[in-house]
Amino acid sequence: MRLSALTIITLLAGCVPLDEPTPEPVPQGLTLGPQRTCADPVADPDLPGFVDVTERAGVGFVPSPPEGQPGDVGLTSVQFEMTGGLIVADLDGDGLLDLVFTDYSEAPRFHFGRGDLEFEAVAAQDLGVDLLGLHSNGGSAADVDGDGDLDLWFGTYGRGFLFENDGQGNFSDVTGELGVQGQGNQLNGSWADPDRDGDLDLYVAAHSPGSAGPGQDFPNDPDAFWIQGDSGRFTDVASTLYPSGLAGQGFVGGWFDADDDGWQDLYVVNDGGMGGMMGQPNRFFANDEGTLQASPGSGADVGMLAMGLAIGDMDNDGDFDLHVSDAGPTLLLRSRGDGTFTDVSLQVEAFSDGSAGDISWGTLFFDHDNDGELELYSAFGYMQTKAGDHGPNMTSNRLEMADQLWRRDGDAWTDIAPAVGADDPAWNRTALAVDLDEDGFAELITFSLDQGPRILRSGCSDRAWLSVSLRDSTSANRFGVGARIIATGQGTPLVMREIGAGNVGTMSGGPPTVRLGLNEAETVDLAVRWPDGETVVYPDVSTRRQLSIVR
Repeated sequence: MRLSALTIITLLAGCVPLDEPTPEPVPQGLTLGPQRTCADPVADPDLPGFVDVTERAGVGFVPSPPEGQPGDVGLTSVQFEMTGGLIVADLDGDGLLDLVFTDYSEAPRFHFGRGDLEFEAVAAQDLGVDLLGLHSNGGSAADVDGDGDLDLWFGTYGRGFLFENDGQGNFSDVTGELGVQGQGNQLNGSWADPDRDGDLDLYVAAHSPGSAGPGQDFPNDPDAFWIQGDSGRFTDVASTLYPSGLAGQGFVGGWFDADDDGWQDLYVVNDGGMGGMMGQPNRFFANDEGTLQASPGSGADVGMLAMGLAIGDMDNDGDFDLHVSDAGPTLLLRSRGDGTFTDVSLQVEAFSDGSAGDISWGTLFFDHDNDGELELYSAFGYMQTKAGDHGPNMTSNRLEMADQLWRRDGDAWTDIAPAVGADDPAWNRTALAVDLDEDGFAELITFSLDQGPRILRSGCSDRAWLSVSLRDSTSANRFGVGARIIATGQGTPLVMREIGAGNVGTMSGGPPTVRLGLNEAETVDLAVRWPDGETVVYPDVSTRRQLSIVR
């Protein structure tokens, strides 16, 4: 059933009084790219397989771990276990996506897109990026200064770095100037405008420095919550979220609007949350018109050995559900739409049974086959320093645990990774699903500690899709981070996404673009709720193309 423009506005902006006529919004700033059809459709549209194109793409390398063993002078366990960050963004403004990988204490590895799924390696020092030889973790891209290009944040073992982009992929270190260095083992940086003042703020998830040997664990490093002021400088207000000062072992802070009130809420994923002095559970913070408040009654504050976060509307009911990866049984939370969640992990044996899981890291929802419903990808990775350990339910740290791609049918989930060639047994940390070749179907990009990056090119079919990007000239949040986009039409369920920056997976950040799988829909009604709450509806938008909307 096709929803009317009035219904879509109601979904995005709250209840519209029925006794007051609502004028149809006038489409503005809409640019349609050329229609793209699949040149070589797969035989089974439900199972478009993947082909490994890493070598021809020119991104093959193997990370260089530290020399020595954990416990040696200056080396802790996490310096062997954690790296493998990934950023995907158009950094030089040529319309092609670029790739950035972090690599232990090496400089970040830049690969600029040259078209046809080919990339050119460029040395970080030639671009002005220097992490001072520090062990590097994750990264993300966002337009921090509101000048229309994407700047870069990196987290390292000891501090953060922020680099300003000149628009052509050359960078200047503005960390000290803007005051966002901080300290501690910083893993993930996620951007949003939770106070709706028009500029982006930053949540940094920080972990423990690790263990220097038996019984020599360090205290946890505190997360940081950087609010951008009018001058562009940042102030850390994490004490407003954590007045007790207790720090968790943070992996990622994910921004999304959990209760559909137009304000971005925050979910923080913590490792080591099984109890004791070192452990803190995951934390959900509800946004009350610009003020984040702890919400222990949300049902989401779960203690676990959490690693990564996936955010997506898995059941197409108009709210965002969560999956959290783990060392053992993973967590699946179904949203009630009001900022509270139901733990449905026990309904899915594959997620709740510790013997069926292992150490999972990057996790993400994406529509693999463009049928309008999300699949769930989980990357698994061996931890050399934990060999022989046993986690919850006697989960062993197995050397080879293949990645999984789960398809949902009601409350039943099936792993289709072996059928589509996504069951990678490497020691993966990070994974993103991004349409690199612009055919409407997402490639899988993973990064493992033993084999390095891997690009899996997706097959395609005749199923419909849209790729949507926003540009906002009315605020400093030029790429519309936090905007909600809904598509409805004949032949597709309600499809909803939000534009994020570093919000999902682990140690990774994708481009500020959303891709909508639309099944058989030739046209859809597309609604955009901008971060400040303004909603615009575009009726009868034709599918199978890239779409740009400028405000």
